[in-house]
Amino acid sequence: MTTIEVRPVTPADWRAYREVRLAMLLDAPWAFGSTHSDALTIDDDGWRERVSSAEYWLAWCGGDPVGSVCLSDRLAEPGEANIFGMWVDPTVRGRSIGARLVQAALARAREAGKERVTLHVVDSNPAARRLYERLGFAATGRTEPYPHDPDVREIEMACPL
Repeated sequence: MTTIEVRPVTPADWRAYREVRLAMLLDAPWAFGSTHSDALTIDDDGWRERVSSAEYWLAWCGGDPVGSVCLSDRLAEPGEANIFGMWVDPTVRGRSIGARLVQAALARAREAGKERVTLHVVDSNPAARRLYERLGFAATGRTEPYPHDPDVREIEMACPL
């Protein structure tokens, strides 16, 4: 079995991040707040800027990027951070890669002195919700309509650190 490595994205990794971002937008176009066609319009400088604007991790399998997660406090309450854009390539799911990506983000949030990490998951994705629950997240009771589908709700989950 090929070894999985999870590591922070560096400025030199922008091409690998772009590859993962484009793949995730094809796999789940409704899930990440932008479209594949929008992402294709971003120039190289835009991708470089994106990986510098927050903290990202990539999961690597046999030298190929196969997953990502983002941690940011840009939209968070004081003392908190948010997880965004967690995705694992369908061909390697079931190997705890998602857990490892989220654990890396949680460890960094602890290191930064954050007290809590929040995320949103759609109610139509029970597998992701179970993953987050196993990692210490619980639903806060706050939900909101998903912008791309009024029949879907986003559930806020939080993990105390």
